[in-house]
Amino acid sequence: MGILLQILSILIALVAITVSWQIVRNTHRIAFHGESAWRKALFEAIDNPRWTAADLEKIRNRMNLKILAFYEHRCFGTDDSQQPSFEKLRHELDHFAELDKGEKSLDLRIFFEIDRLLRLLNESNRETLPYSETRILRQLVRMKLKNDWLVFNGQNKEFNNDEIIEKWLP
Repeated sequence: MGILLQILSILIALVAITVSWQIVRNTHRIAFHGESAWRKALFEAIDNPRWTAADLEKIRNRMNLKILAFYEHRCFGTDDSQQPSFEKLRHELDHFAELDKGEKSLDLRIFFEIDRLLRLLNESNRETLPYSETRILRQLVRMKLKNDWLVFNGQNKEFNNDEIIEKWLP
């Protein structure tokens, strides 16, 4: 009877540890998902049906700081005719080995799309952009959020090269 009681005690302890581990893991995921300021800001932007210049800047400011600095250094103060192409900047950015290649390309696409939409706002003298004009940027932001979620859960990024990114754009 004593050995049976010991086995039962061990089984109960294992079940308690397993349940506790799952509760801690789920709580951590919920906290990460709910409390991350940049994720929350991006989700709010995606949910907004009409974007203003402020919404576009909010998205820009939630992207990778190193890539943003690189992009703004290359593009700031140049007019549209002098803007480097996406391909040229992506090639330059590939020389920064410390940055993940898929993230570089995704963030760079986001910056190009934000600038395109800001120009569209300025040229049209509108205050907001309708959903139809923002579909590409919304999809790029969704990809960014999905990659972040996958990495958080110990998986590989899904949108990690130009071919895959292009495949899922509208």
